[in-house]
This record gives sequence, structure tokens and C-alpha cells, in this order.
Amino acid sequence: MMSIACKSKHLVQSNPQILDKIVFQTWVHEGEKDSMNVRQYRPETYTLPRARGRQIISFESNGTVMLQDIAPTDGLVTFEGKWKVLANGSFEITFPQKPERNFTFEIVTLEKELLRIKNTYNN
Repeated sequence: MMSIACKSKHLVQSNPQILDKIVFQTWVHEGEKDSMNVRQYRPETYTLPRARGRQIISFESNGTVMLQDIAPTDGLVTFEGKWKVLANGSFEITFPQKPERNFTFEIVTLEKELLRIKNTYNN
């Protein structure tokens, strides 16, 4: 099992495995494992316990991000946005139609079946 801790621009830009592991992936929020301001995600193929609802985020190689979040009616609502790596190595997620959902994050842990991120900015 390979684990990557990523808190700097150099690690993100010099290690293509980091982007390869995030891009073309759909990640499901495992909220019951969150701690402080670190959010935990698992690949969509990972078996998670049943939950009332889970946020889902997909990163595409063209810079598109799809975020499915819990809707007020307990279904899912989808937001399309853009992702990019910032100069400091953080990831910026923007949603032109819903700018209040914009956020940036650092990767804390990246393994085959685990993504832990720390939000560094929220609108």
C-alpha cells in the first residue's frame, strides 16, 4: 500500500501519481470518520456502511469537478465546477453557478482507498 502525504507545491507538481490518483476518480465522503477540519473520502467502489446521505466528488482530467451533495429532500443535487492546483500546492474548487460552495484544500493522506483533505478556505 502506498501512502502520499501532500502539503506542498513541490510534492503535487513533481509527483504525477498524486494527480493520477485523484483524477478519473469518484470519491465518497465518509463523514463519520472526519476529524477536526479533515474530511475523509473513499473511492466509489469502496463498501461503506449505510448512511442517510453522502457527498460525492469526481475529478476529471480536463479540470472539471462534479460535486453531488445532499439535497434538502434527501436526494442528491449536482454542481459542476472547475478544479486546479494552486502555486502553494493546494487544490482550488470553484463553482461558477454557486460561488458560495467554492473551497480550497490540501491533501493530508492519499492512498489507494483513502483520501483525507484539509479545507484551507471556504467562501
